[in-house]
Amino acid sequence: MDPVIIYCVTGLTHLVYCVWSVRSLRALDYQCIEVIVGEPWEKAFLEARLGALSCEVIPVDRQGYGMWAYRPFALEQYRIKDADRAVVVCDADILWKQDPRPLFARFRGRAWVHKITSLDPRDLDMVEIAQRRIGLRTMVHYKQQRGLAVYPNYHLNCGLFMLPAAQFRPVLERWVAMIRAVPPSQMIMTEALLSLAYAELGVTPVCDRANIKHLGIEHGAATRPTAVFAIAETPPGMGTGYETAQHYYGNQRPFLHRDAVAMQLDGDHLLALVERELRRARLRRLRQAPARLARRLRRVLLG
Repeated sequence: MDPVIIYCVTGLTHLVYCVWSVRSLRALDYQCIEVIVGEPWEKAFLEARLGALSCEVIPVDRQGYGMWAYRPFALEQYRIKDADRAVVVCDADILWKQDPRPLFARFRGRAWVHKITSLDPRDLDMVEIAQRRIGLRTMVHYKQQRGLAVYPNYHLNCGLFMLPAAQFRPVLERWVAMIRAVPPSQMIMTEALLSLAYAELGVTPVCDRANIKHLGIEHGAATRPTAVFAIAETPPGMGTGYETAQHYYGNQRPFLHRDAVAMQLDGDHLLALVERELRRARLRRLRQAPARLARRLRRVLLG
C-alpha cells in the first residue's frame, strides 16, 4: 500500500503552498493524502481549490510555543484515516518532481528522512554554542532540563520524513513530550527534538548519501552512548529524496513560486495572494523594527 502523506497547515501563505504541493502529487497520480488545518475557513479554502480532500480542522493551543509547535501538537490530536499505512509527514513548501512510490518502496519499513545533517555528538557537551546553531541549542536546552542517556550523531530535517505505521505514534508522543519539557522561552526549534526522540527510542534514520549534509565531519567519542544514522546508496536509475521532492525552505521561497507556475500548478493565480501576504509581513516587520532594535541594545548593554 502507498504510504499516507500528511500535511499540517495554517495561515494563508502555507495554504497556497499546500494547494501547489497536493497538485504536484496528484499530477503523479498519488491520492493517499490527508491534511490538517487550524481553522474552518482554511478547510473551505483548500476544498474550494482541491475538490474532494481528506481534511480535518484541529485547533491547537500552542501554550506559548512558537508556530513550529503547531504541527506536532496537531498531529498529537489527529487520528490518521488510513492508520495501517506507513506515514509520511510533509511540509507545505515542498513540490513533488517525481513519482514518490519508488522512493517509498525502497525505504519500506525504515525511518526515511529527506535530509540528515551529520552532527558530532560531542557538540552536545559544548558550553559555548554559536547563535546560528539553533537546532543544537534546542537539544542542549532539553538536556539541561531532563538529561540525555543517548546522543544522536545527526540532526533530522523534519520537513519530510517517513515512519512505519507501528513506529509513528510512539515517536510522535515522545517528540511532543520532549517539546513540553522545554519552557517556551527556551524552545527555539521544535524539529531538533525529533532527533532526540529517535535516538532515545532506538529508531535509526536513513537517508540517501547525496542528501546528507556535512557527511565527512569527524564524529568523536561522546560522554554518552551514540545513536547513529544509516546511509543509503541510491541505485542506478532511481531518484534520491531531493530529486523526488524539493523542499523550498527559508530564502528558497522565490524559487518555489517560480517552479509552481512553471509546473502549471497555479492556474488559479494563487501566487498573487502569497505576494500580498508577504508584502504585509514585510510591513509588519518594518513597524516592529524599532522595538526589536531596542531589545537588542538592552541585551548588549545590560548583559
